[in-house]
Order: sequence, then C-alpha cells, then structure tokens
Amino acid sequence: YHIIPSMFLVALSWSFLFVGSTELLLVRNKDKATSAGYINSVIALSMITGALLGGTLSGMFGFTAVFIVAAGLSLVSLLISLVMA
Repeated sequence: YHIIPSMFLVALSWSFLFVGSTELLLVRNKDKATSAGYINSVIALSMITGALLGGTLSGMFGFTAVFIVAAGLSLVSLLISLVMA
C-alpha cells in the first residue's frame, strides 16, 4: 500500500514534465510540428531503451544496480540542465 502514493507522485511529476517540455519546445521553435515529433520520438525511444536496460541490469546485477544507474543518469541530467540554464 505504500507504493500507491509514490506512483501517484511519479505520474504527477511525469505529467508536469511532459507538458512543460512540450510547451518549451513549441514556444521557442518556428517549426512546431517537427519539434513535437522530435520530443515524442525521444520519449518513445527512451521508454524502450530504459525498459531494456533496466531489465538487463536487474537480471544481471539485481535491482540495486538499476537504482544506481538511474541515480547517475539523474545526476547527469541535473548537471546538463544547470549548465544550459
């Protein structure tokens, strides 16, 4: 029962992330259709890649490795966003 509130927060944050990133791309670019296509393509590819990578890592090294890689990728994403801001 403890997982349900955390999954609700994940869904809520995902919806804010998707709307915010789409708005950012569509406002700053002239070619709105291409920008929307790129963001949706990257999201779809990252879902496929993330599922494959997560399944492989958990099968080979356990769930701890999955969370370590996720934390590392989150840190890289944070650093990139700070540099670009």
